[in-house]
Amino acid sequence: MTPSRPRGRPEAPLSPPTTPLEQYGAAVRQYRHLHGHSPAAAADACGCTRSALSQIETGKLRPGADLAQAIDDVLGADGLLVDLYHASRPVSRREKERLEQARADAPPLVLDPADASDWVCDVTVPDGTLMAPGETFVKTWRVRNAGTVAWEGRYIMRQGPLAGPTLIATKRLTPVADTQPGDTLDVSVICRAPRIPGTMTARFKFADRWERLYFPNSMPDGIIATITVDENRTPRDA
Repeated sequence: MTPSRPRGRPEAPLSPPTTPLEQYGAAVRQYRHLHGHSPAAAADACGCTRSALSQIETGKLRPGADLAQAIDDVLGADGLLVDLYHASRPVSRREKERLEQARADAPPLVLDPADASDWVCDVTVPDGTLMAPGETFVKTWRVRNAGTVAWEGRYIMRQGPLAGPTLIATKRLTPVADTQPGDTLDVSVICRAPRIPGTMTARFKFADRWERLYFPNSMPDGIIATITVDENRTPRDA
């Protein structure tokens, strides 16, 4: 699709997204702007009306799967917008009730002052590693259980949005192995580089399955993955 120059009145800015559907819509608009497509031209190429595209971008309309795929293809998102689309699936009332009940039944999270962690090293993908646009990689850190509390049933949790045009894409929660005091643990997360060149960072912290943080007041940035996307680079597994 050839980029088109926007015409008419300037588009009204979006409010900060607060729901998965609004995050999806905001990402659609970001991709459209990054590629210089007007609303009318993008809507025509995607096979929908401009009104429908506007409602999608503002989080008021969730498109069907075929249209979501067309939007991803037209805007060259390489599957990222499709991932955000699936993440925006509305949760049914029954699912909400089940989740709320599970959280209510969960044992209280005890933050023991004897519980501590130390970052040891990057095992893979050192900070600043060059990546091709859209490249999938596995980031692994080595950490040590530096306290006297055994780690059981823990997860590493992504902080902030999970994906976007200029963000590293990951899952929210990744389980980690149980670890005894004094032992080291290799923590791995599957990541995907964005399509837009630049340097970006993803942050992670330890949490339980209900997304409650174990070390809420220590290491404000958690453990991080920082990469630089180079548009002239080819994927390492190519």
